[in-house]
Amino acid sequence: MWAVRLDDDPPVVVEVDSGTPPRWRRCADCFSCWLKCQVLDRNLWQSCWFFAQAGPLSPEVLSRLRRCFEEGPQTYGWPGKTNYRFYNARSRLLLWDGDEQCDWSIQPASAELAAAAVHEIEEIVEIGDDLYALRDQHEQTLRQWRAIADKA
Repeated sequence: MWAVRLDDDPPVVVEVDSGTPPRWRRCADCFSCWLKCQVLDRNLWQSCWFFAQAGPLSPEVLSRLRRCFEEGPQTYGWPGKTNYRFYNARSRLLLWDGDEQCDWSIQPASAELAAAAVHEIEEIVEIGDDLYALRDQHEQTLRQWRAIADKA
């Protein structure tokens, strides 16, 4: 459950347990950012090609992502401890980073750029073995990329 004060662009908090009283954690610094992220994330999820569950993001991986991608707004508290958004000409990423794992959602910019997008991410973080797709045609793209990557 999220909550906001009735104020001009207030911060957003999320309930992290249902105790009495409930515990709340900051989710976004302002309502407008939270709302924008809800729309961006839903659009990405509806057209996402690849997913992965990998280890939590290290400072080195975050640094590499920031060098190769533009960074979007961050939110906090749910579903990850920190939710990162990155984008470049090849793909958009939504990363739910927690203490024990990071959930990756990857949306290539086009079918023609899908293999390049996966290759770029693999060079940054080496999660190729953890990637999976929910649609057959996207899984086929992963199989083709893995076959090429294995030969290299």
